[in-house]
Amino acid sequence: MSMNKRLLIIQIALITLLILKVAIGGHLFGKTLSSMNESKGLKSTEHKGFSAEQPKDLLDINITKERELYNVLEKKLKEVEDREANLRAQEQALLALKREIEGKIDQLMNLEKRIEQKLEVEKEEETKRYKQLAKIYESASPVKAAAILEKLDTKTAAGIAMNMKRDKAGAVISAMNTAKAIEITRELTKFNFSIEQK
Repeated sequence: MSMNKRLLIIQIALITLLILKVAIGGHLFGKTLSSMNESKGLKSTEHKGFSAEQPKDLLDINITKERELYNVLEKKLKEVEDREANLRAQEQALLALKREIEGKIDQLMNLEKRIEQKLEVEKEEETKRYKQLAKIYESASPVKAAAILEKLDTKTAAGIAMNMKRDKAGAVISAMNTAKAIEITRELTKFNFSIEQK
């Protein structure tokens, strides 16, 4: 049961109690006055220290207490409602933030896909260039091809060598100086390609 329903039930119970007290007080007050008037008369009642106003004062005190209690409960109910409204506002703000974060995650994922596609295209173009260069170096003598490849950076030389036919690549690497041949061989092991067999 929510806090609002509980407070509403308490309010209804207090109002019912207040009405009952007023009804009982009025009934008792009426009975007291009529019995006093019948048996001893109003003057004799006042003589013994009772007045007709005394039950009314008690009733006013009870009503005042009930009103004070009702006001306290009203104040508490308002505080609870304010807290609930504040929590709802915070929940809405968190949901908006969650939606914003999810949107940014989607954007980042789309960007990542585009980057991966672009890298894939660039990789394919690079492989295509290496294959074209490999054909050129295959047509040259192994000694001349080795002399040129030795002057290139290791990654480019390895890229060309791995796209050459196996026997041509072997002849070119064998014609290189040992240090460069070792560097190119190390670079070749990093790639996930095999030297073409034709």
